[in-house]
Formats: sequence, C-alpha cells, structure tokens
Amino acid sequence: MIIQTLKFFILFSLLLSCSNPQVIEADTPMDNIVEFVSVPEPTDSIIIENALEVSDSLIEFTFEENRLELQFVTFELMVDSIDIWNDEVDLNKQNSDTIIVYLDLSSSIEGKKIRIKQLLDGGIRVFQSYENSITIMNEGPHCDMIEWKHYNSDWTEIEIFNDTIETNSYSEEERNQFIDVNISELIKAVEIHCGERWADHVKEVKSPNEYPLGIGMNRIYFKIEYLNDTTGAVSTKIIVFEIPMGC
Repeated sequence: MIIQTLKFFILFSLLLSCSNPQVIEADTPMDNIVEFVSVPEPTDSIIIENALEVSDSLIEFTFEENRLELQFVTFELMVDSIDIWNDEVDLNKQNSDTIIVYLDLSSSIEGKKIRIKQLLDGGIRVFQSYENSITIMNEGPHCDMIEWKHYNSDWTEIEIFNDTIETNSYSEEERNQFIDVNISELIKAVEIHCGERWADHVKEVKSPNEYPLGIGMNRIYFKIEYLNDTTGAVSTKIIVFEIPMGC
C-alpha cells in the first residue's frame, strides 16, 4: 500500500510540472527578457538601402571659380565654366530630391561636359529633358509665364563615358514646341499672372507663336538614377537648371 501511494505521488508531481511552463516574473529585468528574442544582425546591404531611402540628400553645394559641385551620398556632379545666381545654398532647406540651379543670363548648360562621379558601388543612369514656356514681349520689357502651362519634352538618356557626360543641345524647332492652348484661356492667364495691361497687349493674338507672344526654353532637367546592385534600391535626383528667358 505504501509503495502504491508513493508511485501515485511521483506520477502526480510529474504531471503537475508539465502543465506549468516557466513564467517570467514581473520584476525580472527587461534585459533578460530581450535575450529570449532572436534578432538578426543588420547587414551592410541593409544599411546602404536605408541610407538611400532616408538620407541620400544634398550634402555639399559649392561654387568657386565658375565651377559648380553638387555632392550627394551616392554621387557627385561637377560642372566647369558656368555662371549661376545662387552661388550659396542652405543645405538644411535642400532635403528634397530636386535641386534648383539658377543660370546667369550669359551661361548655358547645353553641349557641356559634366563629370558625374559615383561614390557607392552600383549603377548610374542620366537623363535629360527640357521645358518651354510662353513669354509676352513689349519692345524690351517682357512677362514670362513660367508658372502657367508648359511644353515638357520626353526624357533622353545620356551616355556616360569615363565618368563624364556631354549634355544635349536643342534646335530652334525644339525651342518653339508647345502644347495646344485655348487663346481665351491664355489671355485670362496673362491677366492673372502679368496684369491687365499685358492682357490688353495680347488680346488680338491667334496663337502662342504670334507676336507679342513667344515661346522660349526656361528649364533644363537632369535626372540621375542610382541603382544599388545588392539591394535593388533606386535613388533618383533631379537637377533643374533655370534659364533666364530675356533681359
């Protein structure tokens, strides 16, 4: 009888221990709890991908002796023999993917060699396009409709050779390209953007190409795409060169 009672007690104890898993007490230090969770260590590729998605901003903008340099996390761009208006840029305000450079009246970005140096492993592609806008002329003074409708060309890829590209140049035909517009709508827009006097000046025109209206190129865009071969992450930057439409 004593032996049977002992066997029953042992069996009951074993069953009781299996039905009560380990419980972490409330006063157990949090550092010890974390040890139960398996967290994979970040790899270099993950770090690079995060950098592309979060911090690939402009980190340096310099203009000295007619040389413009823009440095990002993934690449740097250098243009020689150029004059610009905004020779100083507040980097804290340049956090977006678009950087605007205002060309001097005497400068051009067409047919120019630009060096693009890659700073991280991967691939870079460069594209160029342009934008045309309407201007109203009045024997010297003019009003440029750069905040109204535009003609925007397709992107054209530019070949990179030895970390250098040669930018596209444009013909007069390309500079005169524009979209179809309603003339009444155009005249109303001139009144809003330029004033009643300018609207009276163009009230008899039949097309955007008819004097005193004219079409001119006001922006040239460069799109630089960086592809991280390891992660597949893509970083895109747009460099806009603003072109004065007259004096």
